[in-house]
Amino acid sequence: MKADTMNYNISSAIVSTTCIDYSESDCSDWFHVTWGVDENYQFGVAISATSLLIHNQHIHFCFHIFLDTVSDHYLEKMHQLAKDFSIRIVIYTVSSEIFSKLPSTRIWSYAMYFRLLGFEYLGSLCPKVLYLDADVICKERIDELHQLDFGDKVAAVVKDISSTQSKSIKKLGMEHLTNLEYFNSGVMYVDLEKWQYGDFTNKVLDLLFDPNVGGKVKYPDQDALNIVMSGKLIYLSERYNKIYSLKNELSDKTHSLYLNTIKKDTIFIHYTGITKPWHKWANYPSANYFYTAYKQSPWCNDALKLACTLPEKQKRYKHEINQGHYFKGIISCAEYNINKFFVRWS
Repeated sequence: MKADTMNYNISSAIVSTTCIDYSESDCSDWFHVTWGVDENYQFGVAISATSLLIHNQHIHFCFHIFLDTVSDHYLEKMHQLAKDFSIRIVIYTVSSEIFSKLPSTRIWSYAMYFRLLGFEYLGSLCPKVLYLDADVICKERIDELHQLDFGDKVAAVVKDISSTQSKSIKKLGMEHLTNLEYFNSGVMYVDLEKWQYGDFTNKVLDLLFDPNVGGKVKYPDQDALNIVMSGKLIYLSERYNKIYSLKNELSDKTHSLYLNTIKKDTIFIHYTGITKPWHKWANYPSANYFYTAYKQSPWCNDALKLACTLPEKQKRYKHEINQGHYFKGIISCAEYNINKFFVRWS
C-alpha cells in the first residue's frame, strides 16, 4: 500500500454473517456474484439473483449479499432460493457508520458503497467476483463472461450511454479520455487479486472524502471508480449492461420501442432511473424480463413495491396517468404535492 493512501478498513463494518449452503459442488468451481443494498432494494436483489440462476443453471454459483438490515422473511426466502438451485448464499449485515459519512444523493443512499466493501472483503475468499446492481436482470447465459481472461487488467466493465459519458467526463475534468471511456458501475467483473494489489478501495474512498472531489460528483462511487481505474479496464459489449429506463414508456404510446434497445442477444438489462420493474406502476412489456424471474422466485407471492420516497411518488402518478388510470393518477398526484409541500416547509 502506498504511504499517501489511508487504510479505511471498511471490512470492519460487517456486523454478522449468515451462510446458507445447499451447494453440491467443490468451492473451486464456484462463480462468485455480489450485490450490496439497503432495505429498499432487497427485493430487487432477490429477483436479480433469481434471473441469473434461471438462465445459467449449468454454473455453480456462490452469492454474496451485503445488506444494512435483514428480516427473517428475507432469510427464509433466500434459504428456499439456495435450496431450489443448489447454491451457496452468504448474507452480510453491515453497519452504516463508515458509509453514511460519504457523499450520497436523494436517489442513491450510502448503500451504493457496499460494492466497495464486497470487493475489499471478498479478496481473501475468492479470485474474481461479478458485481451487479439490484436493478440488473439477466436474460441470457453468461458463459463468455465466466471464461474471461483479464490479462493485466483489473476489471471488465461496459461504457455508459453516450450522453452520460460526455457529461461525466467534462464534469470530472477527464477530457484526456478517448472514445468516451466513462463506464457504468452497475455491472463489474473484478479480478480481486489485482484490485487488492492496486489498493483501489482506499483510493476510491480517498477521493470521496476529499472535499474538492466529493462535492462535485453526481454519481459518487461510479465517478470515483472511473477516475482511479482509468486505463486498467476491459470494455465489454453493451449487451452485458444494456441500460434501459422505464421513463421511456411515458413517451412511447406503443410500449414496444424498448425492443430497439433490449435485443435478443442482450445478457444483462439495467433498469436505471427512479421507476424500477418491482414497482406496482411499472406494468409494461419492457419489464417482463423482471416478471419472468419474479414469478419463478420464492418471492412470487410477495407484493410489488409501493412508492415510498418523494421522487417515487412523483413518477408513480405520471405512469398511472400514462396507463389510463386517471382517477388513481390524480389521487397519487395530490398525495405527491401534499408530501412535497410538507417536505419543503419542514
